[in-house]
Amino acid sequence: MPCGISPGAMLRNRTGQHPNHLAAPFRAPPTSIPGLGVRLQSSALGVSVKPMSPPRVFSASDTFATLDGTGEVQTHAVSPEFWSQLSSGERVLPGPYLMSFGTSSADWPHWEMHPSGEEVVMLIAGAGDFVMRLPGGDQRLSLRQAGDYVVVPRGTWHTFRNAGGDPATLLFITSGEGTTHSKQPPAP
Repeated sequence: MPCGISPGAMLRNRTGQHPNHLAAPFRAPPTSIPGLGVRLQSSALGVSVKPMSPPRVFSASDTFATLDGTGEVQTHAVSPEFWSQLSSGERVLPGPYLMSFGTSSADWPHWEMHPSGEEVVMLIAGAGDFVMRLPGGDQRLSLRQAGDYVVVPRGTWHTFRNAGGDPATLLFITSGEGTTHSKQPPAP
């Protein structure tokens, strides 16, 4: 194999630091080696090499993605039961971060809250208002242009209101563990 590296081999820096850590700025190592078909994974002890899945295109309408703390992405097929299983706690997704995508042509019928982290919600198309339940009262934030986004604080109840007749398409990135839904959340 090129470079004498075989999948599963462990590359280690004995000191755990860049050899020239006092003289050179840190440069992140590549995450893959072209032509070799492996992905590098960082660890406290060094970098491990594992076989890579072939690249492919996913649809956010039928595949949910999670990103774990080491930077690995896992995909999850979205079945008719997927959302109810997540809401009930029957299904728990791995990794601290999840990404999803949705289109809404009406107001959400519920509020939600993420106790384990903040959420970024970005408008891809359409328009709408994000409503957050805060101690001083509900705050309405308008998303009107593609690329507009809000950051929902950890533990904040929020919902979406469509602003117009066109469907709104949103991208969500959050720490989803413990996500809770409610028809009418309690006052903060």
